[in-house]
Amino acid sequence: EIPPRTCKNHCLFCFVDQLPERDLRKTLHVKDDDYRHSFLSGNYITMTNMTDADIDRVLRLKLSPLYVSVHSADEAVRRRLLGVKRAPDLMAQVRRLHAGGIKLHGQIVYCPGINDDYAATARATAPYFESLAVVPVGLTRDRNPLLTPVSPPCAAAVIDAVEALQPGFLADKGTRYVFAADEFYTICGREVPPYEAYEDFTQIENGVGLIARFLREF
Repeated sequence: EIPPRTCKNHCLFCFVDQLPERDLRKTLHVKDDDYRHSFLSGNYITMTNMTDADIDRVLRLKLSPLYVSVHSADEAVRRRLLGVKRAPDLMAQVRRLHAGGIKLHGQIVYCPGINDDYAATARATAPYFESLAVVPVGLTRDRNPLLTPVSPPCAAAVIDAVEALQPGFLADKGTRYVFAADEFYTICGREVPPYEAYEDFTQIENGVGLIARFLREF
């Protein structure tokens, strides 16, 4: 067992902070943000608590792949989402890891009105990441009041933007690269893409391609 490094951020959308204020099992309150668990279990990390020595260790031990919570390639937008005034330059970290042969998979937790730059983020990360998922923010009644749910028109706009990017990435990288989570399709009532559109289902644990795989297996 490896006790996880915990998260030092104060993300606007943190699902742990959205838990109800009553007695729950302690493990539900653990905010893990540990690059070792990212390598071992596929946990998404922000990398804000990683030092240069940590990155050196990742490169030395070839801890690949890692799973990174990107949210935005714009540092000001990202810091706002993470609820911090200072954070390491994510793209500088990413470029260093990529140059060292570390494969990276990313996610954007889409919060309407805050990180609407998801298309620009997809283009900025594409040279360094293997795949990128856009997932809708999950909200409870205890959410931060700055956050709003993803509406049907908003979900449709995300799908349109993602699907418009995919042909270019497929031509340049040999993969569609960026994928919208199934929930966007259910929110606006659209049919999910065909099974083949999800390629190797790299982002299935992020809710990307679950419906298509279920239909194929059924």
